[in-house]
Amino acid sequence: MYNKLICALDDLPFRSVPIHGDAHLGNVLFTAKGPLWTDFEAASMGPREWDIGFVADCTAFEPIDPALYEVLSLIRSVCVSTWCWAMPNAPGKIDAAKYHLEHLKLQQGGQYL
Repeated sequence: MYNKLICALDDLPFRSVPIHGDAHLGNVLFTAKGPLWTDFEAASMGPREWDIGFVADCTAFEPIDPALYEVLSLIRSVCVSTWCWAMPNAPGKIDAAKYHLEHLKLQQGGQYL
């Protein structure tokens, strides 16, 4: 599965821009002045679609490449499930790993898996 995704990614063009690199709601502090991003250890250059891979409705982030978004979203699920399985005693990690693995299983008949 991972190899198929990486091969699919190799075939997709993208433009590198500054990205957070680990964008998810756990890295957002909600303040009276609005949301603030934290945890910038993975900040780098890459495709915008990587940072929005956890967002179900991407219309606010247009324009995006739907094919690139799909592949990167699946790769993010591979990363999250692997990372979470490595921390089985941390609260919520096994549930998150199971969620992402189930998501990947459901996508196996798709174009990229």
